[in-house]
Amino acid sequence: MRALGVKITLVEPAGYMTKFFDNVKTAERIDDYDDTYARMQTIFDNSHFGNIPNSMGAVADITGIDQPPQHFAINTDGLTWVRDTQAARLEEYAKWEHITKKPTDFTRSGTHSHHHHRPRHPRLRDAHPQDNPVRSPAV
Repeated sequence: MRALGVKITLVEPAGYMTKFFDNVKTAERIDDYDDTYARMQTIFDNSHFGNIPNSMGAVADITGIDQPPQHFAINTDGLTWVRDTQAARLEEYAKWEHITKKPTDFTRSGTHSHHHHRPRHPRLRDAHPQDNPVRSPAV
């Protein structure tokens, strides 16, 4: 989209106190989920809920600038959540990197190579341009 001059920012807000849950009917409590309920309550009790007008002011602050961010976390909890999530994702990528790279760490003969030769696609290996001419659209 940037090539077309369109600038997009993904706004990642944290929690806000709204009236969303005012009319919510909850199901009967299930004892087996007590640990989950307790964890969720702890998260709720320790959250710093955002101020909606201030948050919208922050979004307004990044509009119309030459290089807006592609991702914009709002509220301290939002930024903390994004950082923690990204750190966990990077940690997981690192943990599985040895397997992730397996499909591309071998040459066509199957021997390990530090030279990243790009094998040709099997269907394209013997293809010649004259076999597949580019056709102009019908006028």
